[in-house]
Amino acid sequence: MSGRVEFDGVRQRAVCAKLQHRAGLDGTEAATRIGYSYPQALRYFRGQTPIRPDQFAQFAAAYGVRVEDFAAELAGVDVYPDLRNVPPAEQPDRWTFRDALHGHIPDWLIEKLAPEWEGKPLVNQQSAAEAILEMAAEQRAEVTHQRPNTHAV
Repeated sequence: MSGRVEFDGVRQRAVCAKLQHRAGLDGTEAATRIGYSYPQALRYFRGQTPIRPDQFAQFAAAYGVRVEDFAAELAGVDVYPDLRNVPPAEQPDRWTFRDALHGHIPDWLIEKLAPEWEGKPLVNQQSAAEAILEMAAEQRAEVTHQRPNTHAV
């Protein structure tokens, strides 16, 4: 017996649907993020064409998950809960754009930026938050370097 895992199209379809929902993507957005046309990606999303191990990174990046978690999901391990049929009030706390920035930049700026980003897919929100935090850190570093050294004797 070989160490190969048998292809499970039903599982692949469920994993793609679950992770697309988790990332806040529709099929077209997911296909674009993966780098395929929608008809081509649809064969993967429907479990008709197996996702090869060399494609795992593309799919994982599109869904905003780690490659090893994506592989585990396809292998039958539920790393992420399936929230598609769970009412919003019963869903666990999720990452939010505002929470990611809170304490790192002024609240007035968070309130200015949040409406623009909160309606976008989760992976877009996370990328925006990371970029904003990076810019804030660079700004703080510049301000620190521009201050005269008042501690010198």
